[in-house]
Amino acid sequence: MTLNRKMPRETRKVLFANSTLRDVAMKALETKYPDVHIQKVDHNAILINLTDSKIYDLHVNKSVEDLGGSFMPITA
Repeated sequence: MTLNRKMPRETRKVLFANSTLRDVAMKALETKYPDVHIQKVDHNAILINLTDSKIYDLHVNKSVEDLGGSFMPITA
């Protein structure tokens, strides 16, 4: 079973203290959450395209924070 893949999905930017933490987090998140698209954008940041499942996305958000990431505020 795959999650809803409607487009566009919510995209969030996540900042890390350094690029090493970012790379470790990317590998862990890609392994644990295959339905979430992750890409590098800056020296120490990633973009995460979330799903439409609130529960799944909450698990992703918690994992990101546990791995040392902090989400950028959502702006208009």
